[in-house]
Amino acid sequence: MDDAQLHSEIDALRGRLNIKTPTGKPPSAEHWRGVLKDISPTQFYQRFARIAGDNGRVVIDLDLNNSFGITIKVYPPNVGENLDAVSPQLKFNFVRSKTNSVEFRRADVALDMQDKGIGVPYARESIAFLKELGIERIKINTQEVGGYAWARYGFSPYSEREWESLKRSVGKRYHPEENRISFYKEYIEDEAPLSFKITEGDKQAIDAWLALPFEQLEENFDKVCSLNRVVGTYRGHVMTVGKILLHGHKWDGVLSLNDDSPGYKKFQDYCAGREQSRGMGAG
Repeated sequence: MDDAQLHSEIDALRGRLNIKTPTGKPPSAEHWRGVLKDISPTQFYQRFARIAGDNGRVVIDLDLNNSFGITIKVYPPNVGENLDAVSPQLKFNFVRSKTNSVEFRRADVALDMQDKGIGVPYARESIAFLKELGIERIKINTQEVGGYAWARYGFSPYSEREWESLKRSVGKRYHPEENRISFYKEYIEDEAPLSFKITEGDKQAIDAWLALPFEQLEENFDKVCSLNRVVGTYRGHVMTVGKILLHGHKWDGVLSLNDDSPGYKKFQDYCAGREQSRGMGAG
């Protein structure tokens, strides 16, 4: 693909694929290939737009100023042309931090779309695309619900120090001597902590998880998510033991994209399971 062909495709995607470059002009074919290899702008856009189909409008911001950054936004299908006045249902943003590493900066899902699996196919396709570009690992800093959600995707704390810090934070919610766990949104000052009763089986599973050495974390960190006994609700959301322990915590995590890594296998299994459930009408 030469410059003329590239620019023609970019122009046809105006408003759906927005590109930033150091010059403010469309990238050269050489620049494009140096970052995104042999995929064309149309192929790149369609990888994500086909997921939404008729159920959403996809807009992608592609930043080629330094290395690259990609923001994928999914709007309701009937949204008008003034997108600045509408919040997307889903927003993914990731930036290459090193040659072989990418950092997920944001993964926002609208409140009324949470727990429905809307982000799963976009996460799967994003990471498949990044692997094709030679990316070897994804880093994240969890925010709010991400503390629990990213664990389900196979991410785990990136260092022993981070794991120890997270355990101290989780420990503030875990009261084994009183057979309960507590939950509250720390940034909402007028909400009192909520307490939920736990069983002896819950305590044994929590203790085993908190006792995990860092060397076994990639293989076992997501076991907290299997603590799925429902203990109550919070703002209309079903809360399980595992979700209460991790929801709202901020921790730095990593996912290796090596095909043989435990975390990547968990990522693939989780995405496949969630997409199958959505296809059957669940969640």
